[in-house]
Amino acid sequence: MTFFIRGYQGFTRKLLNIADEKGALTTTSWLEGPYGTTLRGVEGGYDKATLIVGGSGITLCLSWLAYLPSRMSSATSQLASIEVLWIVRRKEHVQWVHEDLRRAKQAASDTIRINLFVTQESESSEPALKQEENWSSSSEPIDSCIAERPYVPKLLPEFLSKGSNLVIKNFIRAVIS
Repeated sequence: MTFFIRGYQGFTRKLLNIADEKGALTTTSWLEGPYGTTLRGVEGGYDKATLIVGGSGITLCLSWLAYLPSRMSSATSQLASIEVLWIVRRKEHVQWVHEDLRRAKQAASDTIRINLFVTQESESSEPALKQEENWSSSSEPIDSCIAERPYVPKLLPEFLSKGSNLVIKNFIRAVIS
């Protein structure tokens, strides 16, 4: 199990300091749950799923990207495509989940499109990001990379289909027909 933790203060800062010193951290943990309900079973009622997340919110998408493609071929599914809008500070953040995104694209490459929006310049020695980069290749899971902070309400109509759309943003579900 992999955790994406942002180091703030207290316990999360201690974890970050240990990871900085020792690299990858392996530990024994006790988990409890899950609680609440899930939105599973939605693939029968929508033509397209649009997943909108920022930063570490991509972890929400990973479970959907594992689930939805496996259900698209069922007789009850009308879901035809999945669009991901991921907003990050730096393009290096793709490395957090590169393998997970690549596996999702391999499972349903014709139906998943992953769009990356980068809001800040890189701290690395790599050249600055062009306004738009096309990363589509067999090894890269990202279809487009745009150097700007998007205004999602204005951008959203571009990514919605004419049919019924399931829009997932963090833990909020909205249906747009």
